[in-house]
Amino acid sequence: MSNSFDVKTISFSFQTEALAIGTITKTLFKAPTAALGGGVTIIAAGASADDTIATGSSVVFNLLRYSTAYVVEGTIGAGLGTTGWTAGTPKAWTVSDGFIDAGEYLVLEVGGTVANPGTAYTNTQINLNGWVEYVMGR
Repeated sequence: MSNSFDVKTISFSFQTEALAIGTITKTLFKAPTAALGGGVTIIAAGASADDTIATGSSVVFNLLRYSTAYVVEGTIGAGLGTTGWTAGTPKAWTVSDGFIDAGEYLVLEVGGTVANPGTAYTNTQINLNGWVEYVMGR
């Protein structure tokens, strides 16, 4: 006998032209309310960049759980991007506590600085494309 799960996938994109990024957040999705099925569990997530992100960059991509009041409550996946990226090569977050309760948010946090932007990018941009796989409930 095998088990089957209704795995759902969302995709997202992130773009910035900043060289000294600081910290930027982008809401990826909101978990359904309890009346519509409640929380979700993130089972996998990853991203790839359109261009090579230069070694020596301190760009870091984190997936965070925000409360219904939009306050950081926890980390879903941390530290993606602390080393150089090759264009088009996917990287995966290690998902720690993947549960997002009803009405809470999944947020992408991007921070850091880009090294050698003139040689690593066209127009000094970071173009990140990602995906999140989840199931309803725990």
